[in-house]
Amino acid sequence: METLFNTEINKNLNQAEFEALLQEFKTDYNQTHFVRNKEFKEAADKLEGPLRQIFVEFLERSCTAEFSGFLLYKELGRRLKKTNPVVAEIFSLMSRDEARHAGFLNKGLSDFNLALDLGFLTKARKYTFFQTQIYLLCYILV
Repeated sequence: METLFNTEINKNLNQAEFEALLQEFKTDYNQTHFVRNKEFKEAADKLEGPLRQIFVEFLERSCTAEFSGFLLYKELGRRLKKTNPVVAEIFSLMSRDEARHAGFLNKGLSDFNLALDLGFLTKARKYTFFQTQIYLLCYILV
């Protein structure tokens, strides 16, 4: 990972593009994108039976996935601070966004009188680290 984003080793990096991307993340366009309002709560109250269960499972899985992304991006940001501070900050801001998404979904679960203990995931789970290049390729393709 450090090799991939090292400007001395990887001469093909376009640092100007990373700078532009960093400015986009700093602008934080989606800061108010996720809003839980009265309509959101009323919609949750109307869901019943199997549809309700499927939606709850969707919220749980999505929340866990977003929180996992938060952990991954936070770690990438930490590891790249010395190698490429600009890319490190991008990952840190991506981490911020993923945490925001996980928080929104977890609050959505509260409309169903449920909540995930996301802190438990960081303590009780063993982590598997994949080659960064593979993960980034998958992220770009999605």
